[in-house]
Amino acid sequence: MFIKHYFNIANPKELFIKDRLNLLKQLVKASVTRMPFQNLTSFGAFLPCDRATPQFKEVLRSGVKGEGGLCGHLNNFMILHLETLGFDVDRLSGCFRRTGVPMSHQLIKVRIPGHVSKEPVTNPMEKREDRTYIVDVGSGIPLHEPICIEKLPYYGRAGGLNFRYERVDENTLQRVNENGDAIMGNKPSSFMSPQDYTIDLAPRKYSEFNGPVHAIYSNPRSVFLHQGIYCFRYLNFTEDDFEMVCVRGKELILITKETRQVQSFSSYEELKPSLYKYFPMINTNDVELTVKHFSIPFEEAIKMPSNKP
Repeated sequence: MFIKHYFNIANPKELFIKDRLNLLKQLVKASVTRMPFQNLTSFGAFLPCDRATPQFKEVLRSGVKGEGGLCGHLNNFMILHLETLGFDVDRLSGCFRRTGVPMSHQLIKVRIPGHVSKEPVTNPMEKREDRTYIVDVGSGIPLHEPICIEKLPYYGRAGGLNFRYERVDENTLQRVNENGDAIMGNKPSSFMSPQDYTIDLAPRKYSEFNGPVHAIYSNPRSVFLHQGIYCFRYLNFTEDDFEMVCVRGKELILITKETRQVQSFSSYEELKPSLYKYFPMINTNDVELTVKHFSIPFEEAIKMPSNKP
């Protein structure tokens, strides 16, 4: 019901049988459009020292409510839909190259049998090979389609800058942004984007992420998500382009395939109308508390005692 009414995909079971890859693509685009990557409900509404490690049911609840969340929220919610439909999936771990923290990212591997693939072949009699795809609907970076592992490298472009997914070795892939990224803008060639990460292709259980998730949520100094607003979603797609919006700190960033426009604000209060406009799925009270919270200097906020949520 959620897929039909919230993701607006009318016939998912029929598509699963007839064209599984097309269904996967539709699910990915629906997710990144309707479900934002955002830290407002995870870190924004409460002081950094107040956050507890979310339980799995809380992760899923953020999806059911349509409010989105971080990689653990969004990709695990997608895994639930994919498994319910009958997809063959694994949970994967990622490591952001800039920090080197193992398992600091969660994403998905999906296998699609060749006999249900609608990919074109040169010879109609040619055997259709099974394909394996990387899906990541839980990252604040441009990625709105499955990436076929057998067809790497994959090249993309956003904000007028290039990025790629490539194989490192038999068990590892990586995302590399060239000369900056769509969020940070153009940078020197030596710059390593905060959005670059490696992907370990070994399947993982959700419980294996308990340590990294606990560290991120319980240690306010461990990630920048505790220190300012960061939210991201696609607004629309055309055949050859897209439009997406990111709020990072006190900046509103509008991005297409070739352009990047930045509007800076003097305060979070001044930024607040943009949050209401571009992220209407987030509860008004959470927006208000987030603006109030992040308006306090981080070094002061972390010292303030208050009740746990």
